Amino acid sequence: METFKKIEDLNIDVNEALFNLTLEDNDNLQKYYYFAKIPAFRIQGIIQFAFYPYFMDLKNESYIRIIEDAPDRKRALYVLAEELEKFGLMSVIIQAELASEFNKYSGDILEIRDFLKFLKVKQIRENIDFFISLSSQEREIKKKYMALSLRKDAIEILLMLDKEIQDYLIDLFFKINFSLNDKIQVIQWIFDIIKKKKKYAYGGNKSYYIRKKEYCCRTYYNIFEKSPISAVDGADL
Repeated sequence: METFKKIEDLNIDVNEALFNLTLEDNDNLQKYYYFAKIPAFRIQGIIQFAFYPYFMDLKNESYIRIIEDAPDRKRALYVLAEELEKFGLMSVIIQAELASEFNKYSGDILEIRDFLKFLKVKQIRENIDFFISLSSQEREIKKKYMALSLRKDAIEILLMLDKEIQDYLIDLFFKINFSLNDKIQVIQWIFDIIKKKKKYAYGGNKSYYIRKKEYCCRTYYNIFEKSPISAVDGADL
C-alpha cells in the first residue's frame, strides 16, 4: 500500500535516508521523481526517505510517496531494487550499494544469495566481496566510474590496483575518449605490467614509470585499430 503526503505534513528529516545510493542526474531519475514521486518507507512507524533525493528541489509542498507494506529494511531493498530497475536506474554501482546494504541487515548467506539473484547477479562469494568493496569507495570515485560507464569487469581490475594507479587511469580516461572495450584492455594491460613485476623496472622511479605509462597508453590509443596488445608490448619499456 502507498500513500502520498506533503513534506510539510510529515515529521521527516530531509537529511536522513534509509540507504546510501549514488545516483546520476539524468532523464531516467527525473522521470522517476515525476511519475513515482520521492520514495519513502514507513518501517515500525517511522517514515524515512528511501535514499537522499539528490537533484531534487525539495519544498514543503513537495509530495513524497510512502510505501507502507515493507516490514523491514530487507524487504524495502527488494521494493527499491525493483523500482530502480523499472526506471532504468540500475547500474553496477547501485547493485553494489543495494547488495552491501542487504548484507548489513542479513547474516544469512542464503538470503544474501537470493537478493543477488533478484539483482540478476551470479550468486557467488566473490561478487558479495566485490560489491562490499565497491560500495565502500568514496562517493566521488563512484560517480567517476558511472560517468565513464565502466563495467563490472573493468572496476574489478581497477580495485586490485594501487590508489595511485587507479587515479591515473581514471584521469586518463577523462582525457582520452576510449571506447568501453578499449578502457578494459588498457586497464588489463596496466594490470599485467604490474603483475609481471615491471613496476620497479626503472630503479623505483615512479614518475618515470608514470610518464612511460602515458606514452604507452597514448601509443595504444593511436594504433588500436592495427594490433593494440602486440604493439604496446613492443613499446620502449
